[in-house]
Amino acid sequence: MCTENAITPKTNIYRYMSLVRFIQLLEEGFFISTANNFEDAYDAKIPHSALTEEAKLHKKNLNERINQIFSEATERSCVEGQRKSSINELIREAINSAIFRFQKECGKSTHSRLSEAKIMETVDCIVTEKGEQDKKLDELFMILDQESYDATLISCWNRSSEESYLMWKSYAETGVRIKTTIGKFKDHIEDYAKRCGKNLRENTGEAFSNGEVYNHALQIIREGKVEYLPQEEFENRLAQNESDPERWLFRKLYAYREEQEYRFIFEGRDGNPGYTKKLRSRYAKGLVVRGIDTIPIIEEVLISPLIPPNSQKALIRFLEEKSPFLKGKVSSSKLPIRNN
Repeated sequence: MCTENAITPKTNIYRYMSLVRFIQLLEEGFFISTANNFEDAYDAKIPHSALTEEAKLHKKNLNERINQIFSEATERSCVEGQRKSSINELIREAINSAIFRFQKECGKSTHSRLSEAKIMETVDCIVTEKGEQDKKLDELFMILDQESYDATLISCWNRSSEESYLMWKSYAETGVRIKTTIGKFKDHIEDYAKRCGKNLRENTGEAFSNGEVYNHALQIIREGKVEYLPQEEFENRLAQNESDPERWLFRKLYAYREEQEYRFIFEGRDGNPGYTKKLRSRYAKGLVVRGIDTIPIIEEVLISPLIPPNSQKALIRFLEEKSPFLKGKVSSSKLPIRNN
């Protein structure tokens, strides 16, 4: 049973997964999902009042460029009609340039959700209501920041040793639950990262938007238990100042409390400071990390109780024949289910 005891490397964690994902794990590697692949629309939501340091810097530079445009236009004493037209175009170019630089730094290879209409609305508001400039740029960079959070790689695990019918039903109706420890999972991710880091170019594959196989060194940059909040409290706290925006990567709605989640946040690395940002958006739904030795990671495999008993026995034989290291580790769930 899950308790509130201190988390240690020996703490057990569990992963409910479909049979397809489990076979993929055995044959290819771990699938790690991006945040925008989660059902909870508030998962990895950043506070309304907080921008990342990268966004703050780009916003500051854009603010300075826009102020420079206004200053130069005033010095030239342009005819009013020409001045407005000229300023609009210059500010639009400045915003597009800032978006491009921000996305390049964060590795954004996909189109931004910032439409041309939204950009022009921002331009018009800045030109006609200069007092709104800071607010409109905040809105613009909040959209870009959220896109970056949406592309964050997250591996989610369950902390409860007790089986959960809702977890079986939601994530592994015809699948399995695997057991490991926090220490084993982290050790093998770190070992994999070191091995890939020795010769990154030869160990790097292509990235695909549908989450196909992608070889890469990874780094766990943060980990911890998820905090579950009622929706009203969640929304109220989103609107408040937050000294640690990344803490929101560990907050979800109370409706998902059954998950009792422990999660790992990833970024890639190759010794280049800019590389971690470049990796973020080269996939849409997630990636499969090849080369991780699953043998020492997997301590136990439970077969879903929602699979008919005869099929469970056949599946156990299949898995043990396919992966001999699983012999003695695979068993049927003890959860009593009335199968048809």
